[in-house]
Amino acid sequence: MGALLNRYQFSGYINDPTMYAWEWLQGNILPLLPVGIRVGPNGLRPVLDQLVYMDELQAVAQWHIGENLEFTQASAVIQTTGGDDIINDATLKYALSGYGGQLTSVARCRHIREGQNDLQTDLAKISVNRYGIKQTVVDTNYVYDGITADLICKTIVRANALPRFEVSVYANVQHGWVQIGDIIRVTATRLGLSNRHCMVVGKRWANTLWVYTLQYTVNPNLA
Repeated sequence: MGALLNRYQFSGYINDPTMYAWEWLQGNILPLLPVGIRVGPNGLRPVLDQLVYMDELQAVAQWHIGENLEFTQASAVIQTTGGDDIINDATLKYALSGYGGQLTSVARCRHIREGQNDLQTDLAKISVNRYGIKQTVVDTNYVYDGITADLICKTIVRANALPRFEVSVYANVQHGWVQIGDIIRVTATRLGLSNRHCMVVGKRWANTLWVYTLQYTVNPNLA
């Protein structure tokens, strides 16, 4: 996780003595990063949204669901994001001027490159072809680095260009070492998945078996 997050550079200052550090992070930094925060026995911990980087990460295990009793489907498939959640055109306004208080630079990731600050990605193009143009504009006072600005825009599109689905799976007790945030390579004929990377987003014990909730996106290569 550290290697990925260290690619982001933030800078600026805080001049509000009433603001707590956690409140500032929640409002200004975390929305720009592909991480979620979970509460554990040792306090708060970051969990990387690994679906964003699934092509760059190694799966920790390979599961074949439904082929035997080792892994069986425990729930129906649920689509967790809808059309209103899709983003395939992301603009970031950044580089706050200390004189006029204006954001002086713009980065953008979209399906086609029209301006010198635009980044074009194939994923954005696929998403636009399926769902139309879905835009978002984000302002930040804590980014001055152009590479970071481009990375934030690309990450927003990668995380939101396609809908996400979830399904729960029963797993035998020996697979309890798998943790929330891990990537699993899944094959499940009934679900139409073949060596598909899925992220573990839930885990609980159910009497004699583990129940894992897996999240995945539709295959962008399918028509």
